[in-house]
This record gives sequence, structure tokens and C-alpha cells, in this order.
Amino acid sequence: MKHVTAVYVMIGLAVIMFASSKAEISLTVAASKNENKVLSIAHLGASGYAPENTMAAFNKAVEMKADIIELDVQMSKDGELVVIHDTTV
Repeated sequence: MKHVTAVYVMIGLAVIMFASSKAEISLTVAASKNENKVLSIAHLGASGYAPENTMAAFNKAVEMKADIIELDVQMSKDGELVVIHDTTV
């Protein structure tokens, strides 16, 4: 449950950062304070196991014990924020 909460916090941070910068962001949040530890990064969630940038991919990454979940947030032409890698929305 702790990891699922972390996923939602990261999504919220991505939305806040995107809204303030009005630019594409790629958010990476370190889940460990140990600088000597090799971290496992789930690019776009566990995109090899579920559709990228979806809650299914984020939850699978948590299940697989990823230290970091990297996701992309874009603003659509109608001003809505969406979690997607494609910049053409």
C-alpha cells in the first residue's frame, strides 16, 4: 500500500510541476535515500508488462519492487493534463 501511495504522490507532483512550467516533463522520483544503492527504474511504469504510462504499468512496477517510476505528462490541445509519452495530443 505504501508503494501505491507513492505512485499517486508522483502523479500529483508531475501534474503540479507540469502546470507551473507549461513544458513537457519527465518526472523521476528516487525511492531510496541510500546513494550507494543501485536503483531499479521503471520507465513509463513496467511498460514491458502493461501498456506504458497506465496505472496497470505503475502497479506492476510497484509489484516488481521498482525503486523509481518514471512517467510523462503532456498537456492536450484542449488544455487537459494527460499521462502520455506522445507530444502530439
